[in-house]
Amino acid sequence: MSDLKPLKPNGDETAKEEKKVEKPIEKQPEKVEVSNDLLKTVNGELCFELEFPNGKIVVSLSKCDRLIPLFKKMSIEQKETFLLQAAIYGANPFSVPAEVYPVPFKVDGSDTIVPVINYKKKVEKGMANSLFNGCKSGVVVEKQSGLLEYMRGQARATGDKLIGGWCEVLLKGISEPIFCSIMLDEYIKTDNNGVPIKFYKEKPSVMCEKIAKSNAFEMAGLVSRSYIEEELAMDIPHEDLTSQKLLPNNTEFFNK
Repeated sequence: MSDLKPLKPNGDETAKEEKKVEKPIEKQPEKVEVSNDLLKTVNGELCFELEFPNGKIVVSLSKCDRLIPLFKKMSIEQKETFLLQAAIYGANPFSVPAEVYPVPFKVDGSDTIVPVINYKKKVEKGMANSLFNGCKSGVVVEKQSGLLEYMRGQARATGDKLIGGWCEVLLKGISEPIFCSIMLDEYIKTDNNGVPIKFYKEKPSVMCEKIAKSNAFEMAGLVSRSYIEEELAMDIPHEDLTSQKLLPNNTEFFNK
């Protein structure tokens, strides 16, 4: 019997075998370098992500350049500070109204551009801190008798003179609250004629309580130092967001 020789695949079968071993072209992954816990560098560009129930938004230097007019005038250091502040607070610079935005400002006589955080966003960040255990706030008024009174909220009698605002923050594990008070005269904004700008003229109590609460949250270590719009000379719409949230485990503190 003659020796049997192995069968060779025909041309078509050979082509099929070759196709099986062909490797698909792999897409080059984005070059990601983590620069800190909040910001990351993607293809050489600083950015961070905001997550919402319906998806995510990537906040990047280039997107801010396109959508925020003043952003183009900022130095790279100011841009990085802006992105970092926005990332710390989880603030959206593209929302309407924006939760964080750049504002020209004078610091020690020098012109600069600083990020301004929406008041509500700053308070929410502080209340989300695991150490937060409640707060109360209001205004300081001078009664007709000359005595000062620390009142809850913003309501005051017609004859009372508004002096400033105050806030107490209670922290878990600390028996005494962190107390902060501010003077209206140190924060009130006026125009070139010395007349208070719109919201300090119409709602000075609102301004005082917001600033006091913002400062108290910083003093308590619940949030980092940042400007809110009430501290700067800007005639822009404000929401009255000073109503307190009554936390279930803090009933005694709020009612005392």
